[in-house]
Amino acid sequence: MARQKGLMKYVGTIGDVRHFKIKGQQGFFAGMVGGPTAEQVKTAPEFERTRENMNEFGGCARAGK
Repeated sequence: MARQKGLMKYVGTIGDVRHFKIKGQQGFFAGMVGGPTAEQVKTAPEFERTRENMNEFGGCARAGK
């Protein structure tokens, strides 16, 4: 949910546009909402390394618990 931060400064998402602030840079930024779907990450060959990292992180979390 978007929140107004002063005069016309938003943080969050309005429609398909997300508004954000980047640490270390002045001003607010906007970009289109997007990215891969969960199904793409689970099945697409180009996300094989991502799946490996997810499994390793999950194992470390279980071991730390």
